[in-house]
Amino acid sequence: MPIKRKQYSIYTDGSFRPPEYSAWAAIIVDNDNKEEKILQNYVFGSTISRMELTGIAEALESIKKAASITVYSDSQYAINSLSKWLRMWHKYNYININGVPIKNRDLMERLYKMISFHRVK
Repeated sequence: MPIKRKQYSIYTDGSFRPPEYSAWAAIIVDNDNKEEKILQNYVFGSTISRMELTGIAEALESIKKAASITVYSDSQYAINSLSKWLRMWHKYNYININGVPIKNRDLMERLYKMISFHRVK
């Protein structure tokens, strides 16, 4: 009999205001008991893409037991990274199809660990 995993929804967003103000936030909803947890932080000298990815990584890492998680983000880069590209990038040592190292490798490695631990969609 398969183990029933807890169900979560994660809503994330990142922001960037030139020249140096960046922030991320995530709302984690425990779908089983409807509890919510909010995570947020600001960073100086980052990018919008890093903030989008950081929000997702921080939220996934805050869930300590393996779970089924649905991630919602307005960033197509972040969603495509999770759903389409990340496993391939990991397989090819984080080199893209053009033979160029991917951007934000440190965050992609964190996310790969999390999608290998949780069921993420």
